[in-house]
Amino acid sequence: MSKQPTEAAVKADPAEFRKRLIVECNGEPRRLVDVLDPWQEADFAALDPGWQVVAGVKPKSPPTLRGYLERPRGHSKTSDIALMASWAIYAAPSRIRGVAAAGDADQARLVLNAIDSLCRLNPPIGEVLDVQRGAVVNRRTGSELSVISSDAPTSFGLLPHFVVADELSHWKDAGESLWHSLFSSAAKQAKCLLCIISNAGLGMGTSWQWKVREAARTDADWYFSRLDGPQASWITPKILAEQERLLPSSTFRRYWLNEWLSQAGDLLEAADIEAAIDTTLGPMNGDEPDYLFIAGLDLGIRRDHSALVVLGVDPARGLIRLANCESWKPLPGADVQLDDIEVAVQQAFWQYRLRCCYFDPWNCAGLAQRLIRAGYPVWETPSTPTNLSRFATSLITVFRDRQIKLYREPELIADLGKLQLVETQTGVKASAPRDRSGHCDRASALMLCLPDAFAAITEYQPPLPPMPETVFDL
Repeated sequence: MSKQPTEAAVKADPAEFRKRLIVECNGEPRRLVDVLDPWQEADFAALDPGWQVVAGVKPKSPPTLRGYLERPRGHSKTSDIALMASWAIYAAPSRIRGVAAAGDADQARLVLNAIDSLCRLNPPIGEVLDVQRGAVVNRRTGSELSVISSDAPTSFGLLPHFVVADELSHWKDAGESLWHSLFSSAAKQAKCLLCIISNAGLGMGTSWQWKVREAARTDADWYFSRLDGPQASWITPKILAEQERLLPSSTFRRYWLNEWLSQAGDLLEAADIEAAIDTTLGPMNGDEPDYLFIAGLDLGIRRDHSALVVLGVDPARGLIRLANCESWKPLPGADVQLDDIEVAVQQAFWQYRLRCCYFDPWNCAGLAQRLIRAGYPVWETPSTPTNLSRFATSLITVFRDRQIKLYREPELIADLGKLQLVETQTGVKASAPRDRSGHCDRASALMLCLPDAFAAITEYQPPLPPMPETVFDL
């Protein structure tokens, strides 16, 4: 993209901006116009006049200042919203301010990463736009795009020229306050553009995201666009077949077929949870032959419950059993009694001869240090993106493949049914809603130790048969 003589044309028309852009496609730099699909072109064309108004440019046709784009996973949602916002910040001749909002810090970083990629691949843009930790600033005009997540108070008092909301259907319940503040901020200026881009979500008919979506869909002043299933040219049938094979059907339908679902959690299929429950089973004693035992401890102090889950693993049979599940509820205005939990962990080590107890270091460092000093094998498993992805995929696999058995433990079963699957930079993770029963703490404790249990059955090698005795004739 050269500065002259096209810079004026690029700043006057987002379509000219796109014609000269280089983007990354499957790891390679490509011209955007060579890889752009028709459905993308249609969305861009519908919203371009509104973006021209934002940038102080005379629109080429009557503008639409409200947009809702509903696309399946992998359909350039974050990249396209970042592209639109980048043009406005780059092109506006005088200072403007925009807000790009995401449900969590990981998603917010994706927006910044997408803009940083544009600047890296298109040096004339990189010379003008400065991608900072939480913002993108035009070095010449001072125009700024603030990138925020679900910390709602940071958006009050803003007077933005445009607002973009990325992956609204994945925002947690706390994100409703952020949406309200952004929506009211957009109303402060008559020419403020508001655009939502997201895939289908949960809570069809009931959730606040569904209500926002339906209000946009039925309002003549909004441009509403929905893709009925995967249509991106870069997503192959092979990729889709693999996703359908490995994901729960409800998750596949929501992520890839772009279908709204009414259920509360979509990480595990209800049928898979029910199939894992064996009413003839109860807690294990710890002396069952051929089983090794592993535990997970999820510790809350005041807001959340705490939970200790023990799993019994029979590697030869490829079976994981729920051996025991304990949980502790914090008293009103008081912390969880850590002494009680420490005693319970020690008792579990003695009763089950635990190979290891895994824990999240959040809130648990002090207790873990005491257990380590006492000689107990406990292992820190922090909530890194890689670990969170391992937790989710292990959970999906053992339930889908019928490799786990549970005794009827109502609170754990309820937790499992609430878990939601969320896309991250490195894959997926389980999202746990918070309610009166905690923060899905029992399911979280289960997931902490499940990768080790899963590895024990998948990596098991049966012992070799004994060698026959050789008889030598002397």
